[in-house]
Amino acid sequence: MTVVGDNSESTLQTLVVANVGDAKAESIDFVLTNGSLMSVTGSCASLESLDSGESCTAIIKLGPTTAHILESGTAIYTVTYSGQNVVNESIYADIQYTVQANSQNIIITAVDSTGNESGTGESNNPYIFNGRTTIGDSITLTLTNSGTNTIILQGIINPNSPIAWQIDDTSTCSIGESLAESATCTIIFDNILGQNALALAVSGGIGASYQENLRGPTVIFSDSVAVGTQFSTIPALPTQFTNGTIYVTGHQATVANSVILESAGTSNIAVIVSHTLANAESYAPVVIKGQFEDYFAGTPTMNNCTQTVDAGTRTQLCTLTPSGGTASASGKYLVNQSSISNSALILTSVFSVESSNNQIISINPRFSSLMLRKALGKFVYVLNGISDSISMYNVNQTTGILESNGTVVARYSPRVIVTAPSGKFLYLISANHYAVSMFTIDESTGYLSESSAQTPTGELPDNIVIDPIGRFAYVTNYGSNTVSMYTINQITGVLELNGMIPESASGGMAIDPYGKFFYITNPVANTVLSYQIESDGTLSIICTTATGVDPFGIAIDPSGRFAYVTNRDSGNVSMYTINQTSGVLESNGTVVVGGAPIGVAVDHQFGKYVYVTDGSNVLTYGIESNGTLTLYDSVAAGSGASIIAIEPSGRFLYVSNSAGSSVSMYTINQTTGMLGSNGMIATELNPSSIAIK
Repeated sequence: MTVVGDNSESTLQTLVVANVGDAKAESIDFVLTNGSLMSVTGSCASLESLDSGESCTAIIKLGPTTAHILESGTAIYTVTYSGQNVVNESIYADIQYTVQANSQNIIITAVDSTGNESGTGESNNPYIFNGRTTIGDSITLTLTNSGTNTIILQGIINPNSPIAWQIDDTSTCSIGESLAESATCTIIFDNILGQNALALAVSGGIGASYQENLRGPTVIFSDSVAVGTQFSTIPALPTQFTNGTIYVTGHQATVANSVILESAGTSNIAVIVSHTLANAESYAPVVIKGQFEDYFAGTPTMNNCTQTVDAGTRTQLCTLTPSGGTASASGKYLVNQSSISNSALILTSVFSVESSNNQIISINPRFSSLMLRKALGKFVYVLNGISDSISMYNVNQTTGILESNGTVVARYSPRVIVTAPSGKFLYLISANHYAVSMFTIDESTGYLSESSAQTPTGELPDNIVIDPIGRFAYVTNYGSNTVSMYTINQITGVLELNGMIPESASGGMAIDPYGKFFYITNPVANTVLSYQIESDGTLSIICTTATGVDPFGIAIDPSGRFAYVTNRDSGNVSMYTINQTSGVLESNGTVVVGGAPIGVAVDHQFGKYVYVTDGSNVLTYGIESNGTLTLYDSVAAGSGASIIAIEPSGRFLYVSNSAGSSVSMYTINQTTGMLGSNGMIATELNPSSIAIK
């Protein structure tokens, strides 16, 4: 016996029970076992006896019933009777039965897209949606009842990313909906990536191209006849859609946000907050919002942006109007040094799309952190090469005059000292100690304490420089003709060796204010070597540029546009413009200096003046608009005037007098750049390097 478990189909089987004996059968009992899916009718059911030669019928009915899966078994019909010389004799009939699973089903018979630019949704030709408009972008699936009975929809489960796809309320496949055999309904998936694109920006954004494939839903339904039978299925897509997937790719515009420092490490620090729009062909203008703490002073410079201040927060709104698919906007803010209570603080910026005009915009990053360091100028340190010591001084914040604070030992033929931009550490290079020695600086007193940390160098190290942000350090090694590269641990200040490069140069060193390019003079070859600073701090050679004879000092203006090199034996200064893209130095001529020029420095407050020592004087030059120098003034210094250091606020200048064992002190006129003598202060023997905190 076989039926389908659809609660409507049934079948009958008739059994005939006959008394073929000579005597009457009495006390007859009819029993059906293992027949829960069956019922029994017929004449046998009411009999208690059956005469010889008589018969009765038992009608067995299977179904109607319900079944999710195939069910089968054997029912047993038993007749027990007594009679002449017979007590409780039994006969049996085995009844095989099968209930087939209900075969109801639902399939996807059509896939239609709205708003796509191109494509068929197949794996090799995905639907392409363009982010310039998100209104009406959707994919419609048509579902068909391919079973034999009417079904009732009980549930629809969306397996797709909630960031990209949402079932539209106008879909006709709704809960409780009855769907007759061969009838259809629709499920509409709306593309909502435009509403949620920013949710992905934390991990890099959706980018210019984002795969947002669509899979068919899970549909739960019941048979309207076999109401107890519920089905759950993922309807099959048409055969052209492989792997049960409709392939979809979104193309959208991108906005790259950037927060960088300008003139880092100086008293003229500025923060530039910029946005670059790309891949925005045919896009309408979009507005990007940036919010960050208000650590700034003065009126910012705006490029396609506006800004407001409220409760200590700056809000910058920038309108990006694409031309040729791209646009840019920025705001430049001068850091208020008085807002930095300690040596450094963190500027946190948050970005969002203020107005998208119903377009998809991918922005990255959404968050940015930048360290701002205050230009303090509280303490001055002078290295005494012959005395093997470091003289420590306090800076009078009003006059700039130095006040002695004692000395500490600097061993092994010390050559150069430099302070970290954080103001927490001082580093010492000694010719006969093939390592960088580190000192910690007491924040209150400026006193130096030598650390046990020692980082190896090459042979006969003789100079050191640190990038403006304090990430990397570089040491020239005269004995091994190498440059050692280091990363700086931002917590401990310890230098960690980052490799060496071969280089015979061993002169002055400088890094541009943006930390992109590294320059070193070669007094043997009469050249300047230019390097690219990679993201990991390693150096890649760019080019070699000619100088005068015996180049020594090198300085770069705070805008990073001009460089100046002192040539001792030529008695002049080489002037260069810096290619802002490649870092290449392009000669801008020379200017004659009366004696043998050694030290050179550019004022970092205005970037308008260059100062040069010639052994006994300090010369002041004005920087013209094209980067060339014009002599303004000359003031006397001590014997052997060489190294120049400018206090970070830009108000005071100091010169080491190597033969006079002293430091000359000057004030800088903030309007004209002219120097005013502030006297001299004694050092120990051969002051050869100056560092300021």
